[in-house]
Amino acid sequence: MGAEDMPSDIRIDDIPFSYIKPPVVSGNRAKVEVFPAGNKKISNPPSFDLGRNLYFLTKSENGWRITNVMIHTKWPDLDDGTHHCYFSFAKAPNDEEAKEIPKHCKR
Repeated sequence: MGAEDMPSDIRIDDIPFSYIKPPVVSGNRAKVEVFPAGNKKISNPPSFDLGRNLYFLTKSENGWRITNVMIHTKWPDLDDGTHHCYFSFAKAPNDEEAKEIPKHCKR
């Protein structure tokens, strides 16, 4: 009996780790890139089939707070000639966050 034949509540599976880049901090703001688990392909530059999440944080007296997130379903989000842009924000981006929008997506 293989692991795939066992019920999920008793099966032990390795959970792949997400790849988290070190934060980029500028004053009381920071950005953190997170690549979902198990999606890195060996290439140069690396290809991330499952996309990436870019978290925007602001420092307060209680610590760092996530203020927005930019979710790319495909990364890198390059101009593939279709004019499709593979990202969305949790809320409308401010001017600083909008700088992360790929050039081929700006209107």
